[in-house]
Amino acid sequence: MGDPFAALAEGYEAWYETSLGAFAIAEEEKALRALLPPGESLLEVGAGTGYWLRRLP
Repeated sequence: MGDPFAALAEGYEAWYETSLGAFAIAEEEKALRALLPPGESLLEVGAGTGYWLRRLP
């Protein structure tokens, strides 16, 4: 029995490659960076595909 969420995750990740997805993710990243003071860290727990873990230091 495979991972039932694998196909959903692939589609979710592919959405970021669309023009709308790229725009949305850029806006989300700006908002997150504005909320996270320099030198602070972020803990991502159970947040799906790990996209933000790869994107934010």
